[in-house]
Amino acid sequence: MNETILLVDDEPVLLQASREMLKQGGYKVIPASSAKQGIEILATRDEIDLVITDHIMPDVTGLEFAEYLFMKGYDIPVILMSSELTEKIMDEGKKAGVKGFLDRPYSNMTLCGMAKSVLSATES
Repeated sequence: MNETILLVDDEPVLLQASREMLKQGGYKVIPASSAKQGIEILATRDEIDLVITDHIMPDVTGLEFAEYLFMKGYDIPVILMSSELTEKIMDEGKKAGVKGFLDRPYSNMTLCGMAKSVLSATES
């Protein structure tokens, strides 16, 4: 498994915990502490296969970040994660093109399983 994941979360403890889970699952992980940093990383790195982003962040929500990526033409699947996922957010996310949703807290198996599922669907 050589997939690279851009992981965006403004909470350092959660960013580190999710990063470790994904690394244990065999993924290469590039962390970003904001949507702005995520955009900067995407502009300079072309090996990113998947974006996993927190939804609730101070400047830009994860959904707004995903919408920006799709508008700019990035063909990278996005998973949205939050402890406050609502049907409205998930509906808006699906319409925007978000491929998966993770409700916090989640286990290592759930996080890695969602990443694998979304990446597998993208490859076919």
